[in-house]
Amino acid sequence: MAVKESTTDDQTGQPKKAPKKPLIGPMPIEPGSVFAHALYNVWKGTRTSIIKSPPGAGKSTLVARLAYYLHSELPTLPVTVVTPTNGSGQALITRIAEAFGSDSVVAASSKIMPEAWAERVGFGSALGTGAIAVQTIASAGMSRKNTEKGDGGLYIVDEAYQSSISDTIAAIDKADQVLFVGDPGQIGPVVTVDTKVFDRAHTPPHIPAPIAFERDPDAVVLSLDHTYRLGQTTTDIIQHFYDFPFDSKRSEKYVEGHAEVETSVVATAPVAHDPDLLDEVCDKVVELLGKKYVQVDDEGNAEDMYLAGRHMAVVVAHNAQRSYVESRLAGLLDPYDSAMITVGTADSLQGGQWPAVVALDPFAGVKAVTDHHSSPGRLCVMLSRHTAHLSFITCEDWKLSIASADVSSSERKAHRKVRRMLINA
Repeated sequence: MAVKESTTDDQTGQPKKAPKKPLIGPMPIEPGSVFAHALYNVWKGTRTSIIKSPPGAGKSTLVARLAYYLHSELPTLPVTVVTPTNGSGQALITRIAEAFGSDSVVAASSKIMPEAWAERVGFGSALGTGAIAVQTIASAGMSRKNTEKGDGGLYIVDEAYQSSISDTIAAIDKADQVLFVGDPGQIGPVVTVDTKVFDRAHTPPHIPAPIAFERDPDAVVLSLDHTYRLGQTTTDIIQHFYDFPFDSKRSEKYVEGHAEVETSVVATAPVAHDPDLLDEVCDKVVELLGKKYVQVDDEGNAEDMYLAGRHMAVVVAHNAQRSYVESRLAGLLDPYDSAMITVGTADSLQGGQWPAVVALDPFAGVKAVTDHHSSPGRLCVMLSRHTAHLSFITCEDWKLSIASADVSSSERKAHRKVRRMLINA
């Protein structure tokens, strides 16, 4: 489990640090870019715009820039950004405040206020003062229910594919314009009830909001063309989870002695938490620790370091697998390294990135395949957390698991193609 560094001052009673100098600030608008098209669509009054993003495409920076430019260039247009979770809201507020100043953003509540900015960014009563407002989907939905007066203006829905159409409509029903930004290949909205009753519905209430809004013939759909996190090998593999093309613009990065993607096919496991299967995952972590990690910048200058626990993550499908791996690594490694390695499920690690990742196939050891195992988004998250190296662990019977999965023919085809590419990488 990763140990996070404190964002507060080391000594109590010490004054807060001065606001940081903007890191991004105003940037030139590149003609023909997705950013330019998005601004134009808002300026001309387009009701619905959708920006699709692959992993590591700079989506968060794009959202921050869009919100700031629209807020500064169209001062009469209220701009509200809604996010699916408190954590994503905190991350966005931090990015906007660091880039454009603490007076440019307001948190809707203290729950999404980053601790480091608590005394500099307004919240609650400061809404409506002209700054960019940030709140969660749930918070926005409740505030709409409690008042007949809507804020209007533009709503930017960040991480849009993680929010259901029903929750999103409740949050943005008073908006004049909506801009969705998100990664359609990742894990969708978390649904805790049986949705079979909606199988024949034209617009099931639990589907990601942008999928429903994209059916509007007047909606403008854009997509980001490059990933700056993933190498071309990984990009080619996960492309099968997306309906738009993109390529890799990542600078050269690698773990010495290892390819970008390596796959181990182990003997069929009797159960998903089979010790032999999970020991293979742990052995791969031990193998990678201490290897040289090299980064080459655009000018050809190379920097290297040796992989430590904080540079690595293990991605699994279930919490029982996570617990076993954490316990096993604690017995194999130096206490510091074992404590610093991030171990978690795909759902919990969505949005994170590390130089090296070990991922366990959701189908590994599974006899009764469920929607949880067969989710394309869950596999896509597992395959897109690394910046330099991925070790993928699967079982010999993955073909049988895919054959028995209750998925569409296109999803079944994608599962097969992706695993073949992983094995042959």
